[in-house]
Amino acid sequence: MLCLSESSRFKINHPDKERPIFSQASGERIGTRRGLCAEFQPGSGLPLHAQQEALRRFEFKGLPMGLDPMERVGWWDSEVAARENGWTDEEQQRMEEFMRANDGQGFIIYERPLAALPGGLKNYPKLTTIVGRRDEAQVLAKVRELVDEFGMDPDEIVAWELDHPRRESEAIIAEVNRLREEKEGVAEPETVVAA
Repeated sequence: MLCLSESSRFKINHPDKERPIFSQASGERIGTRRGLCAEFQPGSGLPLHAQQEALRRFEFKGLPMGLDPMERVGWWDSEVAARENGWTDEEQQRMEEFMRANDGQGFIIYERPLAALPGGLKNYPKLTTIVGRRDEAQVLAKVRELVDEFGMDPDEIVAWELDHPRRESEAIIAEVNRLREEKEGVAEPETVVAA
C-alpha cells in the first residue's frame, strides 16, 4: 500500500503505540516494543506515476517560486515500513487496515492501476512467454517484431513487464532498452536545400 501526503514529514500512530513483550519461558512482561506508526518520507524518490497523482490531487498554495512541489510531498509504503521495522504479516495488515480507515486525514491512499496490455494486444503475454520450444531468443525476436514492424510503444511494454513480473521480464526490458538505444543512434538524414 502506498500513501501520499502534502507534508513530507507527516506521521500517524496506530492506537497501540506500545506493545508489551513477554518472556516465552516465564510469561512475564520483560519490556515494551515500539508501536506501529506511519512515518512519511520526502517525495523526491517516488515513481513518476505516483508523482503525477500527487500533483493532480494536492494543491500547493504558497509554494515559493523555483521550489519543486515534490519536495513538499511525503510518501509511505507499507511493504517498505514492514521490512524496515521488522513487522509481522499480521502487524502489516493491521497497519494497512488502520490507514484505510483514516484515508483522507492528512494523507491519501494511492492504488496505482496496473498497466494495460501493450498496444491492447490480448495475446501479448502468450506471444512473449518462454514455453515449449520457444526459447528466450525467440521471445526477444517477437518483442523486436512487435516494436519495429507493428509499432508497439516500448514504454507500454516496459510498464506491463514491471507490473506483471515473470522470468522473461528482465530480458524483455533489456531488449526494449537496447532497441531504444539503436533507434536513438540512427540519425535522420538531413535535407540540404540549395540557396
